[in-house]
Amino acid sequence: MTRSRSQTTQLLRHAALGRALPHGLADDLAEAAVTLLAAGENGAAALLAALLADVAEPPPPRLRFEERRIIADGASTLWHGLAACELALAEKKDIHIRRPDQPMLLLAVALLAAARYDTRILLSFNNDGDGGDNDKDNDGDNDGTTMRLSLPPPEGQLRLPRAVPEQPAVAVLQVASEPAAGETKKAAETLTAPRRFSLAPDLQSRLETLAQNAFVPPSGTSRATGAGAGQIDND
Repeated sequence: MTRSRSQTTQLLRHAALGRALPHGLADDLAEAAVTLLAAGENGAAALLAALLADVAEPPPPRLRFEERRIIADGASTLWHGLAACELALAEKKDIHIRRPDQPMLLLAVALLAAARYDTRILLSFNNDGDGGDNDKDNDGDNDGTTMRLSLPPPEGQLRLPRAVPEQPAVAVLQVASEPAAGETKKAAETLTAPRRFSLAPDLQSRLETLAQNAFVPPSGTSRATGAGAGQIDND
């Protein structure tokens, strides 16, 4: 069974709402997961893994601002990943995320940020260094770099040379210098174009189970508290 982009996004959004995430965050994470699907990687599975592993809202990450970069400790990709990308864009500094959880979801939100803001983001996963002053190179170009990706990818399709590391020591988000006019536009348009997606039956079933938690039986009480169209349907 295939679903349209809109149907897939709604399924993922409802799954996030079913885990009691705020509506705005659920919208962003669903869009990020679908953007990764459009790039050829399993964004739906990445979001499901994060939803099952990390739902309680954590405290804000601890940030240390340096001349060329910002060090982030205690960042949850589910709750803070897109905000980290937006902070890198706003401050025009690299973000070093120590011990990032859910690297595939971080790839999804970085890809979304690159497409959404028409810019290029370099994402590196490093196994050496702690993102602090003792790193060999502040740009993430040390010998411990296991993967470096330029987002959005050419023609909108990711071609990962190997699996994204599951437990990197640090992830580095770098905002590339201003691309030539329209350089990222074609890739972004490819990633956001209407299309259909096919999810594995087990994955779809698990998402649908979470999504059911976002719904309540129709009743006067549920409508009075904001479910559905409310008590007065003007359609």
